[in-house]
Amino acid sequence: MSLKSVFRRLFDSSPADGDESPGVASPPPGAEAELRRHAETILRSSVEAVAPEALVTEALRRQASSIPLNARIYVAGFGRAADAMARGAEKVLGRRITEGVIIVPAGAEVQVPPRFDTFAAGDPVPDPAGEAGSRAIRQLAREATADDVLLCLISSGASSLLTVPNDGIPLEEICELTRLLIGAGASSREISLVLRHLDMLKG
Repeated sequence: MSLKSVFRRLFDSSPADGDESPGVASPPPGAEAELRRHAETILRSSVEAVAPEALVTEALRRQASSIPLNARIYVAGFGRAADAMARGAEKVLGRRITEGVIIVPAGAEVQVPPRFDTFAAGDPVPDPAGEAGSRAIRQLAREATADDVLLCLISSGASSLLTVPNDGIPLEEICELTRLLIGAGASSREISLVLRHLDMLKG
């Protein structure tokens, strides 16, 4: 259940007849509606303050001046907020970005800056699209030199989206292992701890 739905259930529910505590005066007319408005304003402000796009924008604005003007900037993003984080990077760095690759969960509604190559991959079970995107990110990192900047934007779900199996391990076996671990009740952290030993990029 989202934080917003919790607030809505809390403030949209009215006490049943006879539920008021004895001796407690009823709020003046309009007071409850005003409390709801204040609560929704607080909630909206809180969500906006931690929005991935806003956080990346703020962080990069503080640090953009430290990036040498002649440096090529590569951006690699993977996770459920990769598109929003990429938009934040685009806002600040714009045309300074040489190339970008992001991997997002398949089926998610995303808005990606046009200069980014986007791969929609399986989550929580990896798939070929995730492997293709991960190999593109690995190639991106290999192209960067010591004089360049590689900006990594990592968010929830990154572990399953970023998948390049070690040599000799088929992707199908990684997928089957992931399903078995999920079926056994393993947590996402436990699954990541296992899979990172079988992967070229994780860990």
